[in-house]
Amino acid sequence: MVPATESRLDISSMSPEDMYSLNSIPNVELKREVHGAYALNDVVLELSHFLDTDTLKNVELTCLEDSLRKEWELNHDFKLVDCVNKEAIQLSQEFEEKSWKMSGRFDDSDVNYIKDMVSVKRKNKDHFEDELLDLDMKSLDNFLKEIDSHEDRITLLENWITRKEVEFANKVNLPSPDMKYSDQELHSIMDAPLKKAREHLVANLLTHDDRGVAIARKPYHQMTTRELHLISENLSVRLNMFYEQQKGPSDRYPAFLPQTVKAIMEHPSLANSDRHLLETYCFMFELDWRGDKTMQNQDQFLFHNPVYV
Repeated sequence: MVPATESRLDISSMSPEDMYSLNSIPNVELKREVHGAYALNDVVLELSHFLDTDTLKNVELTCLEDSLRKEWELNHDFKLVDCVNKEAIQLSQEFEEKSWKMSGRFDDSDVNYIKDMVSVKRKNKDHFEDELLDLDMKSLDNFLKEIDSHEDRITLLENWITRKEVEFANKVNLPSPDMKYSDQELHSIMDAPLKKAREHLVANLLTHDDRGVAIARKPYHQMTTRELHLISENLSVRLNMFYEQQKGPSDRYPAFLPQTVKAIMEHPSLANSDRHLLETYCFMFELDWRGDKTMQNQDQFLFHNPVYV
């Protein structure tokens, strides 16, 4: 990949034809008198940052057309047709994203290291601290399993550790026997009715694909990344309709809408790009889908997913 001899060419050594070809690229404006001393290697490196794969394919296709036209003396209107199977590309990108997500998950050694770090200065002190540590370790196991599918798992883990340190410093009593559960178990008990309802709601949102063809209803856990993309994209651009009709923060959105967004966000097959898109629109139009911003919700921690607290 590395050339045998380094190049000492600069922009001033380029031919007028090459200069014209470079300046024909959108957002590129090179001038010989201004940029003449710049190394060509630097120009190629900078261009590689914003030239996407489609542009490169088009350039390669044009070069191939020119060489074939000269070699076979073809007509000047000779064109090669680049037939792209978009569905195959989308499937490939979906598999790549899932592979990337799997590669960043916590393994057993990571989990043991995190447990050792959280347990520093808390082991074998007294009965009170041992029981609290057991509950925290149980919560940590469930928490790590839940955030393993999140791209920002490290940030979520840091927030969890910080919250647990504050919680441990303020605890003076052991929880009662009916409350000796991990954070996730307590939350799942309180959230079970809403979780079932919002998953059923999202599963019924998509009735037609992007070509207008009717599709059969799928269970929530069988929905694909492509289907979640269609739902999140169509939902995002319609949030402004609710925002413009708002009378106040309490009645801005119908009660089902934050739950719908939460079910989409919690789906393991949701693409990272769609997650950021929906999160951005919710921030713009003040849709509190986590339910942790309004004052009346801030004391009801059992109703909040420990990932968001």
